[in-house]
Amino acid sequence: MKEFDVIRQCLAPLAPTPGAYALRDDVAQLPNQTAAAIITTDTLVEGVHFLPGDPLDLVGQKLVRVNLSDCLSKGARPTAALFNLTWPKLRTDAELKQLISGLTEFMPHEFPLIGGDTTSIDGPIVLSLTLIGECHGEGPVRRGGGKPGDDIWVSGTIGDAYLGLKCRQGALPSDEFLEPAYLRPNLPDWSISQCVSRFAHASADISDGLIADLEHICEASGLGAELKAEDIPLSDAAKKILGSSAHAIELGHLMGGGDDYQTLFTAPPENRADILDFVKHEGLALTRIGLLKAGAGVTALEANGNPMKILMTGWKHGDDR
Repeated sequence: MKEFDVIRQCLAPLAPTPGAYALRDDVAQLPNQTAAAIITTDTLVEGVHFLPGDPLDLVGQKLVRVNLSDCLSKGARPTAALFNLTWPKLRTDAELKQLISGLTEFMPHEFPLIGGDTTSIDGPIVLSLTLIGECHGEGPVRRGGGKPGDDIWVSGTIGDAYLGLKCRQGALPSDEFLEPAYLRPNLPDWSISQCVSRFAHASADISDGLIADLEHICEASGLGAELKAEDIPLSDAAKKILGSSAHAIELGHLMGGGDDYQTLFTAPPENRADILDFVKHEGLALTRIGLLKAGAGVTALEANGNPMKILMTGWKHGDDR
């Protein structure tokens, strides 16, 4: 399919706002911002961030979700998107339409497409999405705002995407819960952005791994962190694998596996009751797992109080998934 056919047939329906001009121009007029604005972008590369055999509609959904998780963790809601597509010449039009169908999960009804770029390549699929958003509060909640004594909170469950990838790679048996968690990341309820805006001192999404992203918060805040390993929220499927002697999987792998795209934030202990009330009212899955303290780095304590060996802190750019 030719570039302008892709734009006209596939992408223009995702761009209904007047400022996007049906993607017929080189620029878009941004929607009016009534609050502090943020912008975030992420790229997915075939063979690095998703497997060549992954369903392309789910790849499209993953692209949106990994960006959306950044917005939510900063206490913001998305208002518009830009999409860049580098498409292999040997791929079919049907595959292209399957990929773009994944974008319609949230576009245009939650946030419209307002622009981007398309090109072809003799190589892998490369996808990039940029989201523009509005903060619920005065501005985004940064990584570096943590205070000594802050509670550490995390949404959802940890490690499902890591285990799902192992299933897709054949290292674990196929699992109908874990594999979708890798292919189409489980996001927290959108109300997490309001929770972060109202209560958090510091926040980040968990993309590289729970330990790695908490280390980012610690480094930016000039503090250390102490976790209780037994409080890390796990799904029933993850608990089953951890309890099996047939697989060499330990909790430390789940804490460093990455691709969770849940929200990790710190908040003062005096807000604990208000946070729990918010959780109850919104039906939000949120768990308190530790605290910030003077020092540096992250320590995870076993049930007996001894530090556990952290097998992997998280994914680093340049590594293979």
